[in-house]
Amino acid sequence: MALTARHPGADLRILVPGKFAWYCVPEQVAQREVPVLDGCTMVSTDATYVYEQFFADFGPLNLACVTKHCRRVFSLLDQGTTVVHYCGDHPHKRANAAFLACCVCVCVLKQTAEE
Repeated sequence: MALTARHPGADLRILVPGKFAWYCVPEQVAQREVPVLDGCTMVSTDATYVYEQFFADFGPLNLACVTKHCRRVFSLLDQGTTVVHYCGDHPHKRANAAFLACCVCVCVLKQTAEE
């Protein structure tokens, strides 16, 4: 199935074809609605996992967040669905969502860092 971005200004990255993708949508879209891509399960961590600042930093998220997210995505993938991790385009949310997506690729999908 070919995935295509449906929102102007959105950034869609297919990380593992047919299994896992990362989708960054404009903040107004992310706050207003869950973006839809046909045949995919959409997951977001923008409001679920909030980084607790030490000073003026914004992440990355802690190991508990990584573990919970990887387990969540693993259970969805185990059901045979294509999972799309979406986030708003705020730089902090985008960076943490990209970090979690990469963790899923390495920890759940057994990819190397180079892949």
